[in-house]
Amino acid sequence: MKTERLFYEDVYCTTFEAVIREIKTEKDEVWVRLDRTAFYPEGGGQPSDMGDLRWANSPELDETKWECCVSVTDVREKDGEIWHRVDNEKPPTGGVCADACAMNGYEDLTVGVSIWGRVNWQRRLDLMQQHSGEHIVSGLIHELYGYDNVGFHLSLDTMTLDLNGELTWEQLMYIEARANGIVWENRPVEITFPPESELKELTYRSKKELSGQVRIVSIPGADTCACCGTHVTRTGEIGLIKITDMQKWKNGVRVWMCCGVRAERYCRMLQEQNRRISVALSAKPEETAAAVDRVIGELAQLKQELTGWKYRYYDQVVKAYEGKPGAVLFETDLTMEDLRHLTDKLMDVCSGECFVLSGKDGEGYRYAVGRRGGDVRGLVKEMNTALSGRGGGKNEMAQGSLQAIEAQIEAWIRQQGYAN
Repeated sequence: MKTERLFYEDVYCTTFEAVIREIKTEKDEVWVRLDRTAFYPEGGGQPSDMGDLRWANSPELDETKWECCVSVTDVREKDGEIWHRVDNEKPPTGGVCADACAMNGYEDLTVGVSIWGRVNWQRRLDLMQQHSGEHIVSGLIHELYGYDNVGFHLSLDTMTLDLNGELTWEQLMYIEARANGIVWENRPVEITFPPESELKELTYRSKKELSGQVRIVSIPGADTCACCGTHVTRTGEIGLIKITDMQKWKNGVRVWMCCGVRAERYCRMLQEQNRRISVALSAKPEETAAAVDRVIGELAQLKQELTGWKYRYYDQVVKAYEGKPGAVLFETDLTMEDLRHLTDKLMDVCSGECFVLSGKDGEGYRYAVGRRGGDVRGLVKEMNTALSGRGGGKNEMAQGSLQAIEAQIEAWIRQQGYAN
């Protein structure tokens, strides 16, 4: 006899009585099969429920006085049967184990024992909100743009859907507005098992061809889809739908979204981020974007002015090396672009090799080495070997990094006969 599925009879059922029918161990994991269960097994892109199983060693104890407990940490379906993975951990549902947890043991699990099961309602509600919200969004996208949801992933942190067509952010924001309108109208979410004759005439979303008994989830005016997951009874329970991001994915887009409690947390996080920006920039919360644009503009102007002063400084540095056979120069906080620029300037006034380095002892140094009309590749290879470096380049100029201190670098350069 297959496991009775209480989660399909009532998605709000969080406690139930059942009998242990079978226990097995696979790879040090203990799995329990019950005659009936309210725990939804992983499937259709939706994670499983979690919770705990409780029972009493004393027949006179009732559900409120259980003395043994194990956590349900995963639920899977195999060959029509539902298996619950159990662990000797404190139940995640917030139940009070007192000293009972210490006496829990898999040896207490026995076939034929009656248990009380308890589903983690917060997790169940969260997953129902996400899954039902995804149906509305996917249904609207299919109706308005003709694209299919070809990939659905739902975890405790993220929810994504992969579409086989491209959408703009503005189109997604329109979908979001339409979806929330359906949520706030509190439309019913209908679950049916149409006979095969009706199923052939029914238009519904499905990632594959189906036959036999098919579970159809319908939200009037939004979506009709074949689905085995758990859903809210009315759309108002979803609370809020928020599309948070999108990116190119194969020939379409991947969309990130969240619903219900997750959407509330997301909006609260954005509000706090905006509040902090508002305080930092002395701007009203509704004017932070304009304030950031202003700061970016000011920063760009300052960078331009700094670049001008920096290049004037380089010109003064280069004048000190005019006519010399070479240069060995240590500077602070230079980018690789700065190193190349200063080296190129020195190559114009020096007849030999020019070394420009920037860094700190203990952190290493970046370098650029060059000689106008010469070939520094052999020199750079020897320097990398001697000073734990890496890098390379073209004939006239090469660049890289060294894991040595300034005194070691300068001593090696002078030992090779390269001097100012």
